[in-house]
Amino acid sequence: AAKVGSGQVRNLMHCVGKFSKDFGDRPVGAVHRKELSAWLDDLRRGGSTDGEGLGDTTKNNVFRSIRAFYRWLKREGIV
Repeated sequence: AAKVGSGQVRNLMHCVGKFSKDFGDRPVGAVHRKELSAWLDDLRRGGSTDGEGLGDTTKNNVFRSIRAFYRWLKREGIV
């Protein structure tokens, strides 16, 4: 198994926290693909529901992290 650095863990926690803030208490499996795609597209276009004014690098990191998170959830049979 590949080792994960503390910076990667912090980044993932930030991204999942943003996801949680935007989608509330809904289980990840209850967020439909269409909603997730729209959220990620909006994020990449510059939208930010919390007014953070995310930079391009941060938006791309959130996009990649959440995409990887969902791939993992799918691989594990969670969604």
